[in-house]
Amino acid sequence: MATTEIAAAALENDWLAGLRRFLPKLCIAVTISVLLLGLGEVGAYIYLRLTPQLPYTGLHLPPEQLGELQESAKHQYLPYVLYRRRPFQGRFISVDQQGVRKTVDSHCDDPRSFQIWMFGDSALWGSGVADRDTIPSKVARLYSASGQSVCVKNFAEQAWVSTQEVVSLLLQLKHSDHPPALVVFYDGTNEIFLPDRNAPNDIDQNYYRFRELVENAQRETEPGLFYLSKTNTVRALQQLSGQMYRRFKKPSPISEDQAQTAAQAIVDNYHKNMEMVDELARAYGFQAFYCWYPTSSFGKKVLTAEERNSLRQETEEVPAKFQIKQATYDLLSRLHRPNFFFLGDELDDQRGWVYLDGSHLRAGGNQIIAEKLFQVLRTTRASVLP
Repeated sequence: MATTEIAAAALENDWLAGLRRFLPKLCIAVTISVLLLGLGEVGAYIYLRLTPQLPYTGLHLPPEQLGELQESAKHQYLPYVLYRRRPFQGRFISVDQQGVRKTVDSHCDDPRSFQIWMFGDSALWGSGVADRDTIPSKVARLYSASGQSVCVKNFAEQAWVSTQEVVSLLLQLKHSDHPPALVVFYDGTNEIFLPDRNAPNDIDQNYYRFRELVENAQRETEPGLFYLSKTNTVRALQQLSGQMYRRFKKPSPISEDQAQTAAQAIVDNYHKNMEMVDELARAYGFQAFYCWYPTSSFGKKVLTAEERNSLRQETEEVPAKFQIKQATYDLLSRLHRPNFFFLGDELDDQRGWVYLDGSHLRAGGNQIIAEKLFQVLRTTRASVLP
C-alpha cells in the first residue's frame, strides 16, 4: 500500500473516531439544553399561572363576586368599537350574545316601552355590583316605580371612551327598529390620557395593545425568531421586568401648564363628541344627555379609610395622570351646556363608604346617581333640545 493511501486511511480512521467521540457529547449537550429550556418553560408556565394579571384586583369584593367579575372580563372582537364582553351567565353578572349586560326591570320586549339607551365605561357597566345594582337597572326600577314601562339598554363597556360610545350609538341607530327617546352618556376618568406625541389625538384605552397586536401580526409573516416572544419564558421575564420597573422607577409629576394643556385637549375632544351626538339627535329625534361621573379625588366628600387608601394608590402610581384628571374635572365643573350635567361632586354629602376605587361605586352610590339621573331625565327632557 502506498504511503499516501496509508496516510489517507489513518486520517479517515481518526476522523471517524473523533466523530464517534463528538456525537455522544453533542447529543448530551442538546438533550441538556432541551431539558433546561423545557424546565424553563414549565417554570415560567407555573409562574404565570400563579401570578395572573387579572383586572379589578384592587376592588374590595366578596371572593365569589370578584371571581365572577374577573371571569366575565373576557372580550370578543367587534368591528369599529374593537371589543365587547363575551356572552356570560353567572349569579351576579349576565351578558347577552351582543355583549350587552342585563338591565333588571327593563321591559324591552314591549314595543310601547319608553326607550332609553345608556353609554359609558365600566362605571356605568357596573363593575363591582350585581346586575340589579347597576345604574341602568336602578334607573329602570325608578321608572317602573313611577308607573312608566321603560326599556333601558346598558351599552357601556369596560375601558371604553366617549368616541367608542359615539361609534356604538351610530351602529345601534343604523340597525335598530326602535330608536330611543333618550340617550345618556356617562363618562369620566377613562377619558384621561397622558400626552404622547407618538399617538393620534383621539385614542381609546386599549390603543397601544391593539397597535401592538397588528404590528406583531405583520412581523409574524416575516422569517426570524419572533415566535420566541410568545414563549412562557419570555412572557414571564417581561412580566417580572415590568414589576421591577414599577417598583423601582418612581413616576414623575408634570408641570401645571402641561396638566392644563392636556386637560383642555380632553375637554375639547369631549365637546366635539357631544356636538356630533347632538347632530344625530336632530336627525333621529332623540334627546341626548351628557353626564360626567364622580371620582373620589374631586369634590369635598369625607373619605373613609378604604377610599383614602385607594386614592393614595392612585396618586402614587401615575401622578401625572392624576394631575390631568384633577385639571379636567375642574374644567368640566365650570362647563355650561344645556344638556351637560357635572356629577363630580354629587356624593359630597355622603359620609359612608361609596367608592370601590377612584370611580367605581358600591350599590348605594349607584342608587344616588340613578336618582339624580332619573330626576334629570324626568324634569328636563321636555326643555333640553339639541
